[in-house]
Amino acid sequence: MKDEDFKARLERMTQESQKSEELVCKYLEMKHGLGFHLSTSEAQKDGISKGWHVPDILCSGRTQTTIEVKEDLSCGKTGNLAFEEKCLVNLKRWSEAHSKPNMFLCYVNHKDFQLDVFQCGHDVNKLIKELEWLCVLRPDCKEVMGGDQAHKLWIIPLGVARSMVSCVTKSIISPDNNLVFSIIARKKLSR
Repeated sequence: MKDEDFKARLERMTQESQKSEELVCKYLEMKHGLGFHLSTSEAQKDGISKGWHVPDILCSGRTQTTIEVKEDLSCGKTGNLAFEEKCLVNLKRWSEAHSKPNMFLCYVNHKDFQLDVFQCGHDVNKLIKELEWLCVLRPDCKEVMGGDQAHKLWIIPLGVARSMVSCVTKSIISPDNNLVFSIIARKKLSR
């Protein structure tokens, strides 16, 4: 892929991901009223230069809470979520540098458009170990090199991901609220 094509694709992906980040942020703020707001693009760019992945959503009401949003388009076709090792490691670096241990990874998948929430932050090693073990124990879970930059990914079927210990969706979002979110997300994010 030419450098120009890659830059154009990256810009398009950035614009598209902002829709899911804004949707999750507005939804969480509406439900909890804790001062959820999006990270600035300047903070995100500054983080990259330091080897961090700055989370998409910060919270002024509970200053320890941050959220990274992932929109998984491929899940609509494959039924799998893709977890990126580099993203998780760089999120942990950011959370440790900023004393933000309460970080969540929120996936909006394109299969049922529900929100799936995973505990990470300082506990990211526990999430990584769980992903590694799933790939060893289950033939439907895979560790591959891939994605836009050919980094390590864990490919986990959606149903398996939802049964993981690190998946805390049910303790944060009721099934009815997740259904409402999925209806809104399907309308706003379908491509």
